[in-house]
Amino acid sequence: MEEKHMNDDDDHSAGGEEARRLHIKALIRQLRATYPEDASADLPDALSAPVTTTLLLSTTPQLFIQWLKAHTRHAGRLKFPAPAGGGHFSLEPAHQIASARNASMQITTVSMHGLFKEDSGGVFMEYALISFVVIALGDGIAVQAKCRQPALAGYYRALLNDISSRWQGT
Repeated sequence: MEEKHMNDDDDHSAGGEEARRLHIKALIRQLRATYPEDASADLPDALSAPVTTTLLLSTTPQLFIQWLKAHTRHAGRLKFPAPAGGGHFSLEPAHQIASARNASMQITTVSMHGLFKEDSGGVFMEYALISFVVIALGDGIAVQAKCRQPALAGYYRALLNDISSRWQGT
């Protein structure tokens, strides 16, 4: 997949650093207000709409993405029956889609694509069934995780629990 990088040559002075910190604090407040941190605990067994969960973790984007890729490498072995029947979903391991960076922020998108296989034989590619937007913060990362397929609700919940367990207390 294509990786995109954008660079700004913003001022790296003390004033620029303070503005960056204020911007990050405002972003964290907005994330917390928009997506409660414990949203994953209330996920129904079958999602009726895409569910987004925000996690704040004490790690780097690179370490989180490396862990996520390794942790999901066997996802393709699992099959998830479609809620309405007629087929099943399978997932690909997580992979990085894009990365954007300027002097004050780095944002990386990681997705798990998959296939829907009809019982009658048809196969359809499904993009970003589960996705992660990883935002680098001064002392950690914010991760916005999203699941847009009801059949994957249990896997999504378990994956969020594994992420929380891995970075427990962060």
